[in-house]
Amino acid sequence: MRRRFPDPLAPGYRDWCATEGLLSGRIPQRAIPGQPGEVALIDQIGVTVLGDGPLADRVRRAADASGIPVADDCRYPVVLLCDAHSAAPPHRHVIAVRDEVGGLPDGVSERWLAWPAPGVATDGVATHTVPLPLDDPGARDDPDAARTGLGLGDGPVFVAMADRCEEVIATFAAAFPDREDARLVLLVPEQIARSEGAERLRLTSAADQRVRLITDATRFPLAVDAASWAVSLHPSDHHAAADVHEWLIEVSLRGVPVLTVTGGLAAELLGGDGCVALPADMTDAQRARIVRNLADDDAKADKVGAAARTQLSEALSPAVSGAAVRRRIELAYRGWRAGRALAAATEEDPLRPLLAARHALLRKPDVDVGHRIPMAPALRRGVLRVLNHYDAHLTWVMSSLLDSMERTAAGLVERQDRIAAAGAGLDADLLRADIDLVAERNAQLGRQIAATGEEVARLRGEVADGVRTVGDFAALVRKNPTRPVDPGTGDQVRALTEALEAGQARIAALEERLTRELADRDARLDLGRWSADQALKATDALRRVVVRQHERVESADAVEVPSSLVLCDAGLIRLPAQDSVMSAVLSSNGVWEPDIAELVDSLIEPDSVFLDVGAYVGYHSLRVLARLGTSGTVVAVEPDGNAVKLLRHNVSANVAPAVAERLAVVEAAAWDSPAALVGTPRPGVASGSRPKIQKP
Repeated sequence: MRRRFPDPLAPGYRDWCATEGLLSGRIPQRAIPGQPGEVALIDQIGVTVLGDGPLADRVRRAADASGIPVADDCRYPVVLLCDAHSAAPPHRHVIAVRDEVGGLPDGVSERWLAWPAPGVATDGVATHTVPLPLDDPGARDDPDAARTGLGLGDGPVFVAMADRCEEVIATFAAAFPDREDARLVLLVPEQIARSEGAERLRLTSAADQRVRLITDATRFPLAVDAASWAVSLHPSDHHAAADVHEWLIEVSLRGVPVLTVTGGLAAELLGGDGCVALPADMTDAQRARIVRNLADDDAKADKVGAAARTQLSEALSPAVSGAAVRRRIELAYRGWRAGRALAAATEEDPLRPLLAARHALLRKPDVDVGHRIPMAPALRRGVLRVLNHYDAHLTWVMSSLLDSMERTAAGLVERQDRIAAAGAGLDADLLRADIDLVAERNAQLGRQIAATGEEVARLRGEVADGVRTVGDFAALVRKNPTRPVDPGTGDQVRALTEALEAGQARIAALEERLTRELADRDARLDLGRWSADQALKATDALRRVVVRQHERVESADAVEVPSSLVLCDAGLIRLPAQDSVMSAVLSSNGVWEPDIAELVDSLIEPDSVFLDVGAYVGYHSLRVLARLGTSGTVVAVEPDGNAVKLLRHNVSANVAPAVAERLAVVEAAAWDSPAALVGTPRPGVASGSRPKIQKP
């Protein structure tokens, strides 16, 4: 092999591995990149992470912190694809994890983005932003050493990406027209250095010796450590949002304060305390004055940098990322199980009995069969002729009836299929998660509006102070009309007047912007409510379709207990027919005791034992079994015999046999001490009772 393939990284060796080596059995299936082997699917909550690289490593860290079982093969229903070269076998819920929106392979059910992306994905794939942990590089130790290494001197240093250099250079030049110790460092990535704008960038920076370009990516961290402020003027819809987010996070985790514009990427990422945001409608002179004042304000820089570092360290910690990944994986697993149950319920053709009955029309009477009463040949022929006529008439009538019944049934099945297709993939938990995201976005808009309102109030106070100052000055002039007027007084009055006019214009612009943001928030809220309402209606229709389809396949008499079928987050479960409490809640909401269910989800871990006292029909036992799989045990305690029958049936119908074996049922009542108990029926519940100590 070494003589045949001296270079193991050459394409020829890779081709041999994927063809001859794989077919001969010398190379295992899982050793071929993008060629996952056939692995037995385990129906339990868990996640498979496929791919290599920094993004895949971050995903694995978040998955490990989530507490959910993690594998490198496709044994679990939920598969995370972290690069473009990996592939997953069929019958999985495939999630593509990417840095930014882009093309996806076939069969992907969902997209996760490590960074917020501008706009909306146009391919119809559900897209969510999931925080992934990052290694904390620690705060910078010695900025002076970094400045010495780059030869930047002791003055203020501003660092920015070179993709919006014209605006940054103009602001820097206006802020420091005569200050020679100020420096502006522009980081030029490789894709910009090779573009047509690189030469224009060099000509623009050559006009000012204080502007320095760094094209060596290995020196970017040194420039960040040397910075007094990092500058980001990127708008929220910037085309390279992922790269900008990565750079901003790197800068903020080093404790470098960020200077940005209101509504930009940095303002949305770091919030009001983690950066200094300049209003977008501010004049160039006002922006230059603020930058000039911030250059030597070390206390402000340290405060902003520390706030940004603390915020990002908490938001991108493994614990927070693990909780977010666990939530999304649980929702994906429930959606996969709901889709699998719907596919299983619709596998058998409901028209099969009707089509089988049509064959009865093809049966011909046997005229040669003997009879106990002898009959003359002529009379026999006459009777057979009459019977044949009558048989043809009945055949025509029954054929017409069967045709009409078949068309009616086919129309009903087609209508149900359309309803199912319209609601396929919907799940109440997924919809609630999307509603939570909408609410979080509205809360963020509310905070931005509140900050804008505070800015308006502050400007009103400044204008009022300016008006009082002008009034006092005018009163002083009127009081001393004969006093010689200082030549600079007119300039001061004009400056105050211009400042007042600029403040009033800024207030008007902010009030107009506040009105637009309020209208935009109300429109988004109305649209989100309408979308959620329509989605919940579709989910209810899908729930009814699934229940009807399952009722056709499985008879209620099979469990020997009068019962009704309900679709909920635990699966398709049967409850006693006379149940008027739990059945009503599950039919309308799909969940039972959500606070307790969430608490149980947060406490259970692999290889643990869950004790369900008063299990009834096994709602909580079934949910925990689905999450633990074969890595844990559930003990259900229930004294009522009918409830125990329904519990066993629900478990066998909703989980794999290997998982169902992890259930132990104790058909008895539980108490905190040995005692004789007596049960009284619980109101509204057909099975079960409320135990109490029997009095002697």
